[in-house]
Amino acid sequence: MAGILADIKSALGNNVDEIDGPILTTQQEAQGTDENSTEKESIGQSKKPVRQWTREDVQDWLKDNELTKLCETFKTCKGRHLEVMHSKYSDDKNAFYGELKTDYNMNGKTCTDFVVALEEACED
Repeated sequence: MAGILADIKSALGNNVDEIDGPILTTQQEAQGTDENSTEKESIGQSKKPVRQWTREDVQDWLKDNELTKLCETFKTCKGRHLEVMHSKYSDDKNAFYGELKTDYNMNGKTCTDFVVALEEACED
């Protein structure tokens, strides 16, 4: 930890005031007591890998990304399903968009919004 702090100070020219946000102790981080803890709780599913998301996590993710109208369509979907979809998207974007439009009855904007959210969720 001391080495990391030294690297940060070196990168910032020993001016730690340039760090954006409060520095928390490990205990504060574990308890989520920083000022943004409620925001972090609202996106709790992003704290664990997509592969481990439950159906409820996927529903929350859809709502958080303003894709509520897709909740019924993806009601049985878990995180692993999203990973498979992301893999299909990575393999052939045009075919994937076609699948979203035909199999999931999404319009162009909804397809784009879904893909943006999917990329962000699966980038880790």
